[in-house]
Amino acid sequence: MAKHTTRWHGKPGPTLNPKDQISYLASRGISFERVDQNTAARYLRDTGGFMRTASYKSLFPKLRHADGSSSYIGLDFAELMDLTEIDHQLRLSFLPLALDVEHSAKLQLLYLANKKHEDPYEIVEAYISSLSAGKQERLMAELESRRGDNDIYSGLLIDKYVGDMPLWVIAEVFDFGDFLDLWGFCARRWHSEELIQLRYLLKDTKDLRNACAHGSCILNGIASGYTPYETPLLLTQALKSARITSEQEIERWTSNPRTLELLAALWCSKELVRDERRRTYAHTSLDKLFARARKHADWYTDNEALVSCYRFFMFIAKAWR
Repeated sequence: MAKHTTRWHGKPGPTLNPKDQISYLASRGISFERVDQNTAARYLRDTGGFMRTASYKSLFPKLRHADGSSSYIGLDFAELMDLTEIDHQLRLSFLPLALDVEHSAKLQLLYLANKKHEDPYEIVEAYISSLSAGKQERLMAELESRRGDNDIYSGLLIDKYVGDMPLWVIAEVFDFGDFLDLWGFCARRWHSEELIQLRYLLKDTKDLRNACAHGSCILNGIASGYTPYETPLLLTQALKSARITSEQEIERWTSNPRTLELLAALWCSKELVRDERRRTYAHTSLDKLFARARKHADWYTDNEALVSCYRFFMFIAKAWR
């Protein structure tokens, strides 16, 4: 089979050979002083992969040349390796935190429904009746497809209650996305603006959980992008109440979609997770993340985006303990 050296849109690109990838990065001005090229090639092959590791170069400045090309300024491959590992630790810290938020949100909805003297069967019937015919059909078809041995985790539970399902069962068998739809229904039923706003923050937490679970890069996008919607007032007020940062910084980090999701997860954890053991685990994990990020802090003293992001989240995480 012929070896392709061009991308689908016709522009020249690096091949899959790690040594060729190293040559490509070197041609873009990336140095190999803190780590040699052989070590870098092994890292690309066995650990980071080219697409993931190289993606963090977006956090560094480039010099534009007269011929239209560009090269990175003062960027060493070791920094790309370091950021890959920091991002890995970030995912390890936030995935269990987000899972605890999901579980705690389900407990909170059950608590609120009981406090409002809701019939747990009637409220589920009302929720299903509120769906369009197409959504009802999709929901029932999905539950039917998971009955019995088809879903080794929830199949027997669905089998037992599929014809008349109480709130505590549907909350258990729903994934996070469907649960948030149920949450939104309850928020409107109870005329609660606070729960409606909280739903947006829970959705951000869900999206972050999915990114962490799928191994998506997070840090490489903290210096670009803009959220297309207004930050929920609950989060803005909480950040201002912390009194440790300026309104300009709050605007900056809530305007970026990735850092907004991180903030939403931290706030939801603070507000919804009541179990002290889980809270302690989350705090300990975050401490490990901040310690790992400080390991080579002297490499990034001139990188304003990374330094300011680190300081902001370290202060917020401590303030919301």
